[in-house]
Amino acid sequence: MSASALARLLVDPRALAELPRERVPDALAEIERIRAALWAKLMTPEARAGRNGGEVDDYLTAAEIARRFSVSTKFVYAHRAELGGRKIGGAVRFPERAVRRYIEARRS
Repeated sequence: MSASALARLLVDPRALAELPRERVPDALAEIERIRAALWAKLMTPEARAGRNGGEVDDYLTAAEIARRFSVSTKFVYAHRAELGGRKIGGAVRFPERAVRRYIEARRS
């Protein structure tokens, strides 16, 4: 799908009615390519530092948290909100600083 055709769909979603069914997979593939590039841009250290007052968070998996802090992955997922868990690209990730704050608060 050409960039101009995709731009037309973005500007005027009614144009979808004119899109031939056989072109839909191409359109979806192009949208996913753009979506992935935008997510990658958000995950750069510079972008992450901008959201955290200049500090860059490392994102951890539930398994990494379970290993580091001697808890089960079940515990990690059960406390996803308190640990700052977010879906990133279809997987749940946890900002390391938020996890450390949570663990430290519970130890006090």
